[in-house]
Amino acid sequence: MPITPEATYAPSPDFSVTSDADYDIYFHRWRRAQGTLALGVRDRGAWLRVRPSYVDNRLALSQLEQNSMDYRLSRYLYADSFQTASQFPELFYTDVELSFPVTPLIRAYASGQYDYQYGRPSYYTVGLVRNIHCWEVEGAYHRYMTGEYRFDASLHLMAFPREKLPLISL
Repeated sequence: MPITPEATYAPSPDFSVTSDADYDIYFHRWRRAQGTLALGVRDRGAWLRVRPSYVDNRLALSQLEQNSMDYRLSRYLYADSFQTASQFPELFYTDVELSFPVTPLIRAYASGQYDYQYGRPSYYTVGLVRNIHCWEVEGAYHRYMTGEYRFDASLHLMAFPREKLPLISL
């Protein structure tokens, strides 16, 4: 069972700093930590968010410990880090998001993740969003560490920004 201390400092709507971490009381280890710096208000004017994260996958366990109920519970709680534990004993990366208005109806954005283990970006995305009354049209270019890339365009109601109607995906 993890203990997750959190702290937030937000003196104004345009500035906030948060941090949180997971301490695994069974294994007596810090499993994950992250912090967030946010400047500006999302979707209103310019906005920037920087989030460094750290995950510790190093667990020296005997076969008996791996079959215990506590281990199985921890594996369930930390599934993402357990899957990559053999390949990546520690993960340290930073996510960055930036959004700013180009015109009153067009907003540009960029996001990405820098992986410190590889010393290069894991992925990045750049895009434009055009407001058409209660609809938005969005076009985005995605590039991944593997060299793969993708372009997509979508349409969605502003009231439901996550429910996108894909127009094209290349």
